[in-house]
Amino acid sequence: MENKIGMRIHLLKANKNFNRKTGCGGYAYPEISPDGQKICYIFNQKLCIWGAPSLMEEFNIVTKTRRLVAKGDFSDPKYSNDGKWLLFEEINFPESKYWIIDLQTLKNA
Repeated sequence: MENKIGMRIHLLKANKNFNRKTGCGGYAYPEISPDGQKICYIFNQKLCIWGAPSLMEEFNIVTKTRRLVAKGDFSDPKYSNDGKWLLFEEINFPESKYWIIDLQTLKNA
């Protein structure tokens, strides 16, 4: 039996696949924290505009709050095994950069 959180995660994963294929705005690249209490994702209000700045946000499922993690053209956030760090890609063609930030301070490692 799937609970509401499980269903929400399933829908986010479906949305991730859609956005990844089309490049259109909305929510993309959802990543669930190791403890299952947070979801990090990329949000872009501009529909289908290549290179439009995005927001990387973290949503706390327990407290139902969200916070801004970073602004820029990012993709594929990944939590560390202990959930204290976040790895993500900054898209900057022709090269991309990878960043690791401390989720407590939101500073680069």
